[in-house]
Amino acid sequence: MAQPLLSFVAEHVGTDTTEYTRECVVYLIAFGTADPEAGGHSWTFSRSFDDDWGVCTVREIQQATIYGGIESFRLHRSGVECAFDQEAAEQAGFRALRITFDLDEKDWRELVATAKVVFRDCRYFTLEE
Repeated sequence: MAQPLLSFVAEHVGTDTTEYTRECVVYLIAFGTADPEAGGHSWTFSRSFDDDWGVCTVREIQQATIYGGIESFRLHRSGVECAFDQEAAEQAGFRALRITFDLDEKDWRELVATAKVVFRDCRYFTLEE
């Protein structure tokens, strides 16, 4: 059974865009704290539009890879709140995530820009700038 909520302060927040081929470009946002193999957490949300399966959520280290299953994803200046549907929650181990962070303006703008691509056309995505 999935835990109701995982809450942590992200020490590492990042974005990445990797072009594997002209058609296969992966956009990614990531949040982590400490070493996932020693009780820390690392979560990524990514998407590629060449063969779009939707947003891919990964809980490292190889604990879960989930396509879809997000009910809500709210990005705001100090964090993220993400809720999963029942099936995704069982895979992820948590019903919801609350991740807080402290970013400078440049990193915040990069996160917003990439998140807008990852969650393009996702009705459950809200951004509070």
